Amino acid sequence: SKLSVGDKRINTPDQILMKQAAKFQANDTQVSGASADDWNPDTTEYALWNAAMEKDTNYYYHGDGNQNITVLQDGLYLLSFNSPRLTTTGAREAPQFTIYVNDEAQDGSRTGSSYIRDTDGADESSTVLTYALNLSADDDIDIGVVRCNPTTVTAVDDQDEGVIIIEYKGEISGNEGTWTKWPDASNPDTESPWSWNFDFPNGTGYYEFYSIGNKSGSPNETAPGSADAICRLIENTTIEITPAQWDIGTTTIGSNNYSTSNNYFNLTNNGTVLLNIQIKASNATNVTTGASWNLTSTPGFDNYSLQYNKSGGFSWTNINQTYDTFVTKLAVSGSQTFDLNIFMATTATNGDPLSITVTFRSVVS
Repeated sequence: SKLSVGDKRINTPDQILMKQAAKFQANDTQVSGASADDWNPDTTEYALWNAAMEKDTNYYYHGDGNQNITVLQDGLYLLSFNSPRLTTTGAREAPQFTIYVNDEAQDGSRTGSSYIRDTDGADESSTVLTYALNLSADDDIDIGVVRCNPTTVTAVDDQDEGVIIIEYKGEISGNEGTWTKWPDASNPDTESPWSWNFDFPNGTGYYEFYSIGNKSGSPNETAPGSADAICRLIENTTIEITPAQWDIGTTTIGSNNYSTSNNYFNLTNNGTVLLNIQIKASNATNVTTGASWNLTSTPGFDNYSLQYNKSGGFSWTNINQTYDTFVTKLAVSGSQTFDLNIFMATTATNGDPLSITVTFRSVVS
């Protein structure tokens, strides 16, 4: 007797899961550009988001001074946007909102104007947008706003915080509908007890299985109408960085740099597969006061730079606001030590305390 196994990787979309809600920065700097406190600019400006509202940095981060939301994974996204309640002292002001991806307006995403009459109690307006987006990793989403009526110039202010909600829909693809005999030396298994160690040759995804028994002197079993078993492989790509933060303490603005030493940080692959690790960093910010420094390759006025050094070497590499390769093919339970070096702004608007976020992303090698 012998027993053969067939397998099929199927295409089954995940359910839609809530991954992030982000709010506008209200009653402060609300949009980019010169019209920072005006929702009725004469040229397109972009909504600014409150970074503290991020929910899942595996899927999103804020870039360009919290202007855009950058997605970190390919897939389908559903964007729901509720503007703030808008008010003005002028008559017939009409801000108009549009969704942009990588600076391109999306077809059909422009709202009707948020018309505000400011008469007979009709002194507020708001708008809602819902839009499906098929995005790639590192695509940037912006909400643009522009004055619809170019003949009026009265500013428009917000009365509360607007909200954007982004839902991520993961999709697993493969050779849907095709059954394949598993090409393994143990298949078929010719001796009882029958067993197999299946290695998921197509990686992450859903798999269906059925077995066919062939007994000497009896007709061969035929393939069943449906799978005997089904399972899903989710590869674990967890990483851990210790320590989780570096408190530099009081620093001096000017041509000064501060660094860790002796392999201060350690990154460990706590997952189940080889990993490629990527790295990026944010602008330096103070959410309370609004102070910020831009992350650049060379320090300057309100600009700082950040570098890393792996395994105690002497080569320092700049960290950017977009992901770059940090280490490749990091083994399961393997680790990578590193140090950080920060070059302070040469001059600065003020000396408020600032925070920087360094983000690592793990990708199956």
